[in-house]
Amino acid sequence: MNLTEVVKIKSDFAEAYFYLGLIYHKARNYDLAYESFKQTIKFNPKHASAYNNLGLVCVELFKFDDAIFFYKKSIEFQPEQYFFYTNLSQVYLSKGDFLNVRSCIEKALAIDPTDGEAHRILSVITNYKNENNHFEQMRKIFQFNLEENNSKMQLSFALAKAYEEKNDFKSAAKVLILANKIRRKSFDFDISFEVKQFELLKKNFSKSFFQKHILSGFKSKQPIFIVGMPRSGTSLVEQIIASHPEVYGAGELAYLANVVNKYFKQIVSEDFFKAVNLSDSSIFANIGKDYVNSINLISNNRNYVTDKMPVNFRLIGFIKIALPNAKVIHCMRSSKDICLSIYKNFFGQEVMPWAYDQKELAIYYNNYVHLMDHWNETLPNYIYNIQYEDLISNQEYETKKLIEFCQLSWDDSCLKFYNNKRSVSTASVNQVRKNIYKSSINSWKNYENELADLFKVLD
Repeated sequence: MNLTEVVKIKSDFAEAYFYLGLIYHKARNYDLAYESFKQTIKFNPKHASAYNNLGLVCVELFKFDDAIFFYKKSIEFQPEQYFFYTNLSQVYLSKGDFLNVRSCIEKALAIDPTDGEAHRILSVITNYKNENNHFEQMRKIFQFNLEENNSKMQLSFALAKAYEEKNDFKSAAKVLILANKIRRKSFDFDISFEVKQFELLKKNFSKSFFQKHILSGFKSKQPIFIVGMPRSGTSLVEQIIASHPEVYGAGELAYLANVVNKYFKQIVSEDFFKAVNLSDSSIFANIGKDYVNSINLISNNRNYVTDKMPVNFRLIGFIKIALPNAKVIHCMRSSKDICLSIYKNFFGQEVMPWAYDQKELAIYYNNYVHLMDHWNETLPNYIYNIQYEDLISNQEYETKKLIEFCQLSWDDSCLKFYNNKRSVSTASVNQVRKNIYKSSINSWKNYENELADLFKVLD
């Protein structure tokens, strides 16, 4: 008997609903997960873990204020659980409420002073140039914790940031290498599989394929896709565009990939692309329509919605035939700066396994470049390519060109993007709340020798 049958027979079984919610959550069926956790609370109003998981689900559903409410309820019933505080701090971090971030982390560390995740979150809002207390605290914990576990990994990412801000790049590189080594061990991954996917994309999304489906798609102009490698400036570009009053900045959405997988369920790559090639135009129109319906659930009735899932660069072929009137903006940046920035960051979800090994990261990056060359050659004048360094050095000129490409009227708020109070749930949460700065350009030179395995493989 499975859990769905259990709850039908015994509908007041709180734990059955709770574990059913966990299953739905893991399957990314967030609506059913939400309902299951709500049922748990209905029959056990003091179920702290159900409140905590409701908070996690609400974050996925972009209901950040609801997430705060549910996390606070979990703390109310189990104030001794340190990770309830770290979960709450993450929402405050995305909202730019750094005072409450610090308050939550201080409470978490009062319960478990060695928790690496709490230290990593605190490091995001701390500048260590003239700060030594937290820095020394992390160093002591690092030396004391001899296990190569998740906590040591997260602490290492935090400590690397602190060393870098103190201009001790050799020490930063040493703990970065350890952090990435531990993180990489958590993935069962083969880079050759990714290389094969890139080759299949180039092979199957050919000029003749696009010509065959030239009249395909759902004709909405609402979506604006912002793509590129992570850490290429996608968050900055979205923050600029989302500062326009006609635009809702949705952040990193999994909607497009989810809709594509809804219509093409084949697991084996060759079977997937065979199905794509055999599909008629109505399938792609349905993909576009379903995607637009999804973004309209969160769009706040804005005329345009930005989707800055960076790795949608792999799905540009689908965007072209499913949403031919959508805008696609490709963010580019120095290869070495991008890859260094990726290597320095912890990405919370179980994604991007290629990011935690220097050679694998470089191989992935090179294949991304070749795929983007393919899209630009196959779909000339379709993609707007913007260079991060140009945007930084000539902000007003590049911003006006960007807004013009989006077919939006000019609005001065796009130059004051740092005043935008929208929630940001990416590694750039701190940067997008600051004015333009140039300190990250050519930052790779600080690690030229220590991370040579990364830089020498890049094209």
